[in-house]
Amino acid sequence: TGVCTYSSIAYSGSFFRQNCPEGQYGSGVAYSQAAGAATSTVSQAAADEAGLAKFNADGIANANLYGTCTPLITYQYAWNPSIKTFLIVAKAVSNSTGYTLRFNITFADGYNVVPQVVELNMGPGQLSKSTPYNLPAPVQSVQLITIWKN
Repeated sequence: TGVCTYSSIAYSGSFFRQNCPEGQYGSGVAYSQAAGAATSTVSQAAADEAGLAKFNADGIANANLYGTCTPLITYQYAWNPSIKTFLIVAKAVSNSTGYTLRFNITFADGYNVVPQVVELNMGPGQLSKSTPYNLPAPVQSVQLITIWKN
């Protein structure tokens, strides 16, 4: 008696990159798998199940390789020397829970001022927030150090 070999059906769909750094989200990547990527001598259902498992594993791997990562939060800052005010403008791609952002501020050389940490709170649904801070010296650098979901 002969052995019957069943071939899996074709699959196609989108997968999202899952290996982005913290604070970033992955893009979607379309992925297709041709019929016959997996086979079984047991049944068509077994071949299709094996094909689906392969499709899911390969689709995620493909998205992790070819997808892009986008920062969830971006920010800009400016120093106004005449009133010694520092302004941070933060923008979020989405914000269902709210965020607390912590920034490390270092000051220009020659002012003998220790770095400071400042917080900016974005409420749920808020996609942009500007916050001024009165600081003792010109800002040399700003680093976003933590993003907390509220």
